[in-house]
Amino acid sequence: MTFSKDIPADWRGMGAPIEIPANEHGRLRLFALNDQLSHEIAHSGVLDHLYLALGTNPSTGPLHDPDVQIVHLRTIEDMGLPAFLQDAYDIDPAELTPQTNILNAQSGTIALIRSGAFNARALQLTPSDQAALVATFTEPQTDWTSKPMPTSPPIRTSPRAARSRARRIGLSLFAVMMTLILLFVLWLAT
Repeated sequence: MTFSKDIPADWRGMGAPIEIPANEHGRLRLFALNDQLSHEIAHSGVLDHLYLALGTNPSTGPLHDPDVQIVHLRTIEDMGLPAFLQDAYDIDPAELTPQTNILNAQSGTIALIRSGAFNARALQLTPSDQAALVATFTEPQTDWTSKPMPTSPPIRTSPRAARSRARRIGLSLFAVMMTLILLFVLWLAT
């Protein structure tokens, strides 16, 4: 992993424990992965190596994989990491601006881990030198409120009216088909 000289040493958080409170939600953590760890994840196709590099205890169970995204920064180089975080995770640009230099200095592979990955458990991560915490962001909360639906009496059709309508439709289709057949026979006769 290559670190820029412009980035302060304390941003890395290597070895510093990261406390994940129980029932945490709305947080996105960005970890820089070294080349060896990135290669191990790509080669195996599973995230076990990442979990070990983060110091998670296997006895507490695995992390929730759908909330972990591995990004090879060369695939988003046209967009840039700050724009990717804004578009993909809806991170507020005001939160990204102070960390633009750190984000733009990243290279190689990163891991984006949402709060849901921890399955509402309290955990203590102790990242190794293979996975360095770069930044933690707040994801916007989903607004689940909605306007009440207008209440109107349901429109019900009686069974007799439904059968009558079905007969009319059937009779109309029969008449159209018979007309087409008659026209086809007349066309063949001439």
